[in-house]
Amino acid sequence: MLKSLFRAAATIAGLALVVSPNFAWSATTPKAPTAAEAAALAQASVRSGLSADSIYFVMTDRYANGDTSNDKGGLTGDRSVTGFDPSDDAWSHGGDFKGLTGGCSTGDGVARIKKMGFTTIWVTPPFKQEFVQGDSASYHGYWIDDFLNIDPHWGTNAEFKTFVDCAHSQGIKVVLDIVMNHTGDVIKYKANGTAYIPAGRQNAKNPAFLNDLTNYHNRGDVQDWNDKWSYQNGDFFGLDDVKTENAAVVNGFADVYSKWINDYGVDAFRIDTAKHVDDAYFAKWWPKVVVATKATKPSVFAFGEVFDSSEDTLAAFVRQRGLPSVLDFGFQTDAVQYAGGDGDAGNLLYVLNHDDLYTTATKNAYNLVSFLGNHDMGRVGYLLGKAGATSSTLLASDLFAHDLMFLNRGTPTVYYGDEVGMIGYGGDRAAREDMFPTLNVDWQREARVTGGAIGTKSALTDTTNPIYLHIQALNAVRAKYPALANGAEIVRGADGPILVASRIDATDRREFVVGFNNSATTQTLTVKVSTASSTFAPVFGEAQTVSSDATGTITVTVGARSSVVLRADNQLAAATTSVKPVLRAAIDASTKLINLSAGLATTDPATVSFAVKIGTAKTWTFIGSDDAASFRLYWEYRAQKKGTQLQFVAISKTTSGAIGISDVKVVKVP
Repeated sequence: MLKSLFRAAATIAGLALVVSPNFAWSATTPKAPTAAEAAALAQASVRSGLSADSIYFVMTDRYANGDTSNDKGGLTGDRSVTGFDPSDDAWSHGGDFKGLTGGCSTGDGVARIKKMGFTTIWVTPPFKQEFVQGDSASYHGYWIDDFLNIDPHWGTNAEFKTFVDCAHSQGIKVVLDIVMNHTGDVIKYKANGTAYIPAGRQNAKNPAFLNDLTNYHNRGDVQDWNDKWSYQNGDFFGLDDVKTENAAVVNGFADVYSKWINDYGVDAFRIDTAKHVDDAYFAKWWPKVVVATKATKPSVFAFGEVFDSSEDTLAAFVRQRGLPSVLDFGFQTDAVQYAGGDGDAGNLLYVLNHDDLYTTATKNAYNLVSFLGNHDMGRVGYLLGKAGATSSTLLASDLFAHDLMFLNRGTPTVYYGDEVGMIGYGGDRAAREDMFPTLNVDWQREARVTGGAIGTKSALTDTTNPIYLHIQALNAVRAKYPALANGAEIVRGADGPILVASRIDATDRREFVVGFNNSATTQTLTVKVSTASSTFAPVFGEAQTVSSDATGTITVTVGARSSVVLRADNQLAAATTSVKPVLRAAIDASTKLINLSAGLATTDPATVSFAVKIGTAKTWTFIGSDDAASFRLYWEYRAQKKGTQLQFVAISKTTSGAIGISDVKVVKVP
């Protein structure tokens, strides 16, 4: 509770900055956009090619063993050579792309994942590895030597292509986990710290630019994980740290990963250790990939792993450093706390109130990739226990956590095995169990969210698990009502354990009301919505039909540790009269941001677009849209010279298409 109160106070303080007196300066009366200019600037809030999807994240080695002949990767000897020991969590267990593909339309591979309702599969890096290092194997895929070929432990390039083609034939996209911060550990250091490549290993990596010692930082291991210079330039636990400042590296990796899109049909990338590369890297690399793949994959997408729960930090990677999107560690932290009972709806409210930090002309929070647990930090069942869930509440908290992820903005990601209640006993190796019958005795004995241990049975055949069925239902309701996937999200209110929000279907002009409650008792909350004098019928969760009055006031009831979704019977009322936005601008010198906010006197779920004129520019430049009140955008001015005149305008567009234009605000760069 104290944390929620603190966060609520911080949120209020942040909003106060936006509505504080304007830091404005003007020598002449500025001219607003013409009606034609405003119509062109009134753009829709952007959505990525994955924003309406749901992702199933698979560690290939641990999912299904379709070909036992490749278990040792063509090598002979014990595990120190082959990397294979299915009884030990530090070594390879035999899963491969034949197993993940299955019979394509039948079996436990792609067909099983489709049956759960997922529309995207994310696979761990499949490239050829420096497979054995120290006392473990690279079963996880992050110690790469050859970025152009599939590691023999998981199959062949042709078998990977078969998997991608199969997924596409079933209407499923493929996300490829990629690495650019480091390679496998080939480079060694002399006693005096000088880096060298051992004899016989001068051509160990592919492509050739990775065999050039000058394309690495060569400074040894990271010494201080809190120091940016150290974690950007040091070796990540001994892995060779690539010098991403070099043009050869930027161009080389652009060529490498474009091939996996153009030649194999990959749809998107998850970028590992994005926090550890050079600040300018992604803004150089990603545009090259987009251009190189435009003909084959015009909607190509990528999201980075920035292991940090601060919304300010995550958003900076999107606004400043060129990433299209990021994994939403901020949502993960607070959603799990809320679902586990450690805190109230203030946790979720805090995250959603910071969504505007991500908005630019081409990006926003709807394109974030959300998750509850993963292969590094641990599974959601384990993390919920740390957040306060008990043996008697864990299942309800687990189901509720998935509601939070699937029914809020962002692309939900389920880590393989969570759907059958795997818990594990920590992060990293302790959260990477086998789906096929495991030979690891500890994993055979582990308790699961839904009851006893798995023993020697296969988890792939558990299709009646309540978590499995709940995820299936969540995927189904999102597919039936796309607004629940990527419709505008407007928070209507939060009080203690309950939060209520609207999701807007702009095409059907329909409003959905979603309620969340993390307490042990039924809760109600009265809020105002956009659809007045309408009944709202339940489409998900245990709820009764309710009605809004003539002012749009509605009372939402949500059962203990659960969620409800209500759909308005009536379409939104016509909003054909334009509404003039009231634009405010405030400078935050500490972050080099100009905080723009627009007040809009309407209950219609309109969209507000923002535009700027810089210096003596004659035309307006679109800088982003917000389709959820309160309407905000944070614009970076760090690239502008001191004293530069900036003109800002807000343009509203109702759901009926009526356009309103604010007065122009003029700001002088401090």
